[in-house]
Amino acid sequence: MFHKWLTISLSIAISLALQSGMQAQDEVSFQFKPAQTSLTSILRQLAESLEREGHPGSYLKHVKAENERIAAKYQDKFGRVMASYLPQYMSDEYIENLLQQWDELAPKLKLARLSRESGRLMRLAIDGENGKGTSLIVVLNHHQNLVYADMTSDGKRTVGFEQLKQKFHQVASGNEAKVLAETESKLSAAERRDLALLLSKPKFSKTDFAALERFYNGPHDRLSEYGKSLLSARVFAGQRGQGVPVSNAVKYSAALQNEFETLFGKLRDQLTPETASTLENWVTGVVIDAGRAACSELELGIQENALDRSQRN
Repeated sequence: MFHKWLTISLSIAISLALQSGMQAQDEVSFQFKPAQTSLTSILRQLAESLEREGHPGSYLKHVKAENERIAAKYQDKFGRVMASYLPQYMSDEYIENLLQQWDELAPKLKLARLSRESGRLMRLAIDGENGKGTSLIVVLNHHQNLVYADMTSDGKRTVGFEQLKQKFHQVASGNEAKVLAETESKLSAAERRDLALLLSKPKFSKTDFAALERFYNGPHDRLSEYGKSLLSARVFAGQRGQGVPVSNAVKYSAALQNEFETLFGKLRDQLTPETASTLENWVTGVVIDAGRAACSELELGIQENALDRSQRN
């Protein structure tokens, strides 16, 4: 079902002004850990595998295998079939077709380079240049807590990949303040909006003192220690007269987003609109598949953790 568009894309992609030599891929197989319950660790592992291997195939296969392993464990425990945590469409056949398309398009679109650079930028967005972690870890921890609460409630699932994707886009677009404010669960919605406005300022000046004093006299004590440190950094920045620098989370998330926008721009410049759109949608789809697989791994890790606890009790 993929042959028609793939044939058209490949025939026209030859004319791309992109360097076309096949890049050598590492032969050493990446060793994945069993499904994890830390979203930060999951995305670190995904980033490292992309950077090391130059393609997402091994990671997709890893999560598929983990889904099957934990499903077998679930059936042994309860005697019934576990609902898959992967998207319904992500079958073995789907993954194999995707990897075949990847191999055919990789030389023309320099997909190995794109994968490795994406992994590198993901790693820096999470861990920062000093390796000590960025604000993105706070966002990821908050998201995984919401997923856990969602999975252990009786209601309809409301937290997943789409919500995480939106947070990444907001951080990459420079709206980190709003995303961080949303992690402050002890504040009201109005207080989180006030905090986001304060955090959007690289430093505080005299004109901010009234709003800052109201916040310190109100919800400040209910902030997390990290939230308090963000406000303090802007107070000190105002005293120095020099704003807080753009965070590594924003810097490298934006750089990652720019990698794809640059590729898509070249496709639009050098191909017909129809073919450029087909290729752009395909690349975007691979990114979405990897992101959904990462969210599925988190859910699988939580499920296995619950199974192990129940066996001990």
